[in-house]
Amino acid sequence: MKTYRYRGHSMSDPATYRLKEEVEDMKQNHDPIGTLKKYMIDNKIASEEECKVIDKEVRGFRKKSEDFAKNSKKTKR
Repeated sequence: MKTYRYRGHSMSDPATYRLKEEVEDMKQNHDPIGTLKKYMIDNKIASEEECKVIDKEVRGFRKKSEDFAKNSKKTKR
């Protein structure tokens, strides 16, 4: 499987067609970021510590982006 949607297609889609266990299994065992991290550590491309640093940097970037979006003026449509 190449992609997997953790949630429904829209806010009105409760995704009741999937079992909770299936979604959790996909998150725990098939998440592309986790899979890449494991591959990098197993193949000595990066250490656990280096992966933690990368994760922290990415989370900081995401937070700054989120704050920028929340504090930006809304445009007229």
